[in-house]
Formats: sequence, structure tokens, C-alpha cells
Amino acid sequence: MAAKRRRSAATRDIIRAPDVRVARGEVELEDRAVSDPATGRMTGVTRGDRVTGQLLRLYRNAAIGMSEPQYRAGARYADLVEAATVSIRSMLDRDPRGSGDPPIVTDAAWRRARASIDLQAARRAVGPVLLPVLDWVAVTNLPPAEWAVSVGKPERHGLAALLLALDGLVEHWRDRRDSRDGRKL
Repeated sequence: MAAKRRRSAATRDIIRAPDVRVARGEVELEDRAVSDPATGRMTGVTRGDRVTGQLLRLYRNAAIGMSEPQYRAGARYADLVEAATVSIRSMLDRDPRGSGDPPIVTDAAWRRARASIDLQAARRAVGPVLLPVLDWVAVTNLPPAEWAVSVGKPERHGLAALLLALDGLVEHWRDRRDSRDGRKL
């Protein structure tokens, strides 16, 4: 009986996703910080499932054949989209450009502007035909087969279009050899 109590106390902090999501490989177990709402200080650690993105799931599925550079390019694209959009923090800043005469551009505003420029260059490299499938998977986190069905094509065309779009990103960043952020593809 005592062993059973210890076991349940040890697993009580693990928050698991539904079994069907675990079976499909859509989640990863991660550590999460627990903080006291009154003080904001970390009081402990709990474990729980985190939903993985479509790109990571497709990359891990060996039958699909997504290469590591393709996965990195897709993840970098998703990061650029997130960095280029207005975040909660920037919405709370009353003057994101800074103040003074002339106005001082803050680091956050500069990073957002740089990400926006890089994002537009990446979108031009992918092209208008393949951009919708890339946004569908990397940004909205939906399967490429659903994109293909939504545009009236067979499901297998979604994955093929996504891999072509990722190839375009790989070539774009390989050609640029962007030394500003030092990322390799």
C-alpha cells in the first residue's frame, strides 16, 4: 500500500495529453516551471506534454524524407514570422520607437523590422505558388494534406509542395550565407 502511495504521488505532477495524441507522436514530455502567483518566484518543477509542430512531426517521420536542412529552414521561417509580428510585449510599450530627438529605435523594434525584411526576402524566394502551403504548415501548424484538399488537389500533393517550398528556403539561405545571425542550414 505504501509503495502504491509513493508511486501515485510521484506521477501526480505529470500532466499527460490524450492517449491518441501520444500514440500519433504529437506530444513530447517537457519540464515546466511552477511559480507562486503572489511573488512570481519559481516554487518547483512539473512535467507535462507539449504539442509538437507539424514540421517536427514530418521531420521525425522517416517515410516522408524531409532532410535536416529542410526542417531547419521551415523552423527558421516560422521563427521569422513570429519575430516580425507584433507581440504582446510590444503592444504594451507605449512608444516602441523610443523617444528623443531624433527618435531612438529600441532593440525590439529593430529586431521586428529586421525580421520583417528577412521574412519578405524568404517569401519572395519561395514564390507565390508555394507560399500558401508553407504558411499553412509552418505558421498555422496544420498538415500539408489538409492544405491540398482545401485547394482541390490530392492529399499527396500537399507534402510534395511543402518539400519544394522548403527546398526554396534552403537555397535562399544557403545563397545568402547570412552572417548576421550565424545560423547554418
